[in-house]
Amino acid sequence: MIDDLYNMNETPSRGDIAEKLNESTQTSPEEVTIQVVLSGVGAARYNFVKSLLMISLGMSERDADAYICRVGAETEISKLAELWNKKENSNEGR
Repeated sequence: MIDDLYNMNETPSRGDIAEKLNESTQTSPEEVTIQVVLSGVGAARYNFVKSLLMISLGMSERDADAYICRVGAETEISKLAELWNKKENSNEGR
């Protein structure tokens, strides 16, 4: 599903996105509980990174889970921003 976001040819207008994001951030929760099921390679990678954080940095299991989630969200935001900028730059040349 995430890969589909990177392959979209048509996206909502910048104004629509900004409006929806503004609405969503006005009601941001104080805390989010996430339950995720990973399997196969994804589960193995997650376990490796979580174990590395716990062993090397002394993080608790809960802190390691939260850290991985935050870093994942920040990474996706960076990727989406980069794609957005590329699209904006390509539109300027038209």
